[in-house]
Amino acid sequence: MLGAIARGVSPGRAFAQLALGAVVVALALMFGQRTRALDDILDRAEPLPAEAEREAARATVWAALWPSTIGTTFFAVAALAIDARLAALLAGVLAGMGCAGLAYGLSRLWWERERGVRVLGDRRSNRVFLA
Repeated sequence: MLGAIARGVSPGRAFAQLALGAVVVALALMFGQRTRALDDILDRAEPLPAEAEREAARATVWAALWPSTIGTTFFAVAALAIDARLAALLAGVLAGMGCAGLAYGLSRLWWERERGVRVLGDRRSNRVFLA
C-alpha cells in the first residue's frame, strides 16, 4: 500500500483497494469449499504411525509460502511499475491471505485443545494424522 501511495495513489484510494482485496480474499478462503473439505478431512484423520518423521521447519514454511504468498508478492511488486492501484489491491490480497491463515490456524488450535490431540499432515500423501 505504501508503494502505491509513493507512486501517486491517494491514501484513501490505496486503503480502499487494500481493504477490498483483503476482505474478498479472506472471506473466500475462510468460507470456501476447500476450508469445509479440510474440516471433513479432520473427521477421517488416522492415528500417527510409529515410523513417522518430523519435517524440518524450513521445509514446512517454504511449502506454506510457495507459490501463493511468494507469487502474489512478486505480482504486487511488478504491479507497482504498471498500475499502483493494482499493487494496493494485491497488498490487500496478501493481507487477506494472512488474516484467513491466522483465523484458520487459531480455529485448528482450538479444535486440537478441545480434543487433546495434535493434527499432523503428510504433504506427500495428503494424509492427516492425530497424535
